[in-house]
Amino acid sequence: VQFRFQEDSAYVADRVLTKSELNRFLVKYDGNPGYAPYAMPYSSPSDPVVSLRYTLARRYARDGDLSKAISLYPTKFKGPYHHRELRAQEGTLSALIERYTTQLKTGRNHSESRETRATALMESASIARDYGLELFGTEYTPDNFMYGGSFPIALTPRAESSMATVNERWRVSQHAPSIERRYHYRWHAADLMWEAATLLPDNDPLTARALWQGGKWIAISDPSGADRFYKA
Repeated sequence: VQFRFQEDSAYVADRVLTKSELNRFLVKYDGNPGYAPYAMPYSSPSDPVVSLRYTLARRYARDGDLSKAISLYPTKFKGPYHHRELRAQEGTLSALIERYTTQLKTGRNHSESRETRATALMESASIARDYGLELFGTEYTPDNFMYGGSFPIALTPRAESSMATVNERWRVSQHAPSIERRYHYRWHAADLMWEAATLLPDNDPLTARALWQGGKWIAISDPSGADRFYKA
């Protein structure tokens, strides 16, 4: 396994290749034990193809293509911090993303009551916040899953170096998460809490909880973004 080229492999898999290109690469090399370009030291899959498949799963999930993401998550998993294993009641990562998907669909099903929808959205928000790194985190910058969410890596020098082609720079910009901030899924979770709050009446304890929790999740990193929650 070529740990020497770990950052390069993560950069190419997460930001340069399209999802379909990465998928074709995985199909071509799956099951070939002699081909080991990369494996993530902070996660349990030791097979580099499994590691790259997990990178692809999170890319699909970030783009909202949850049906494609579910089957690509590793069945055995240890969090990027080795002490952070999934709680027994959470099951597998695939089970988590399925529950997230189910709750999200319920939350946006107009045939359900507004309270049912709001409660479901709050549940999906909590999953996105608690397990965002494992389910949605970028392998490379800004989340740096490859380093357990630590050690920020500078993307700009790679994408803007004299060796980077125009096409490479365009690809990097196109494959960024919708919110290109470290731990971007926290803002996604906060937005889901805001969406839940809009379904609930004023002066309702559940409304207050959705607004308080959504604002709290981003308050330290984004005080101005959290301000709308406090004012609401």
